[in-house]
Amino acid sequence: MKPLVLTLLTPQGLVFEGEVLEAYFPTVEGPLGVLPGHTPFIAQIAPSGVIALKDARGFSLYFAVHQGAVEIRPDKTIALLESCVKMTSKEDAIAYLEKEDTFPKGGEKDIERAEAALASQYAKSGTK
Repeated sequence: MKPLVLTLLTPQGLVFEGEVLEAYFPTVEGPLGVLPGHTPFIAQIAPSGVIALKDARGFSLYFAVHQGAVEIRPDKTIALLESCVKMTSKEDAIAYLEKEDTFPKGGEKDIERAEAALASQYAKSGTK
């Protein structure tokens, strides 16, 4: 099966882009697993949580995240997140989230930058 292209964006810019075999997102409805070929879907990311993925080489990657949204398509998934920090393990990501003041205080400018970053990614991929 062809890998899924995953993009993780924050108002500060691109955090991750690459091929993955599977991805797990913390959504407000509960955990969401995504594999290549997934039915198109949009979900709201939980106020805080851990994105776990397995890259195309089979290595596990973890990201501590705070709120956002994820758009899932059969061949590409884009997550627009308020904050996203790559961590070495799931435990480290959880510990990071438990610390006080790790969540940046966003504003209207951050939203505008995030929307511009998402539009740029769509333009590069040639999709709408």
